[in-house]
Amino acid sequence: MFLRAASGDEGGFTLIEFVVATLILSVGVLGLLKMVALSVSMNVTNKMRTSAVQIADQVLVKERATKGFSQYTSTNPSSPALVIPAFRGAGFSNYSVTESVSRYGTGGKQVRVIVTWHYKNKSYQHNLSTVVADDGK
Repeated sequence: MFLRAASGDEGGFTLIEFVVATLILSVGVLGLLKMVALSVSMNVTNKMRTSAVQIADQVLVKERATKGFSQYTSTNPSSPALVIPAFRGAGFSNYSVTESVSRYGTGGKQVRVIVTWHYKNKSYQHNLSTVVADDGK
């Protein structure tokens, strides 16, 4: 048995072709990983926003169910905020809830709930408001 020497016209990959193909594949995989990381981050941001909307809705529904028109008094929105921890995937996030009441037109009051939270050193905010009218009772 003898081994033949390879001639220049035989098919196959050279080392340079293999290195270039590996480099192109590596760049593609790194780009794909970056897209996955970005989509996970956006998913967490959206889940936190959904939690903030639910918290604001719960606070506003509770306010409307437990207070009459005369119990809504003008408040300073800078009053101490209520901090609500909410479960988020692997841990808890703190949501700061601030309420304010202001006059609206001639016979109404606007109740505003502001929910603030932080994610990746960035502050987010969700505002929810409703108008309460005097029921005349």
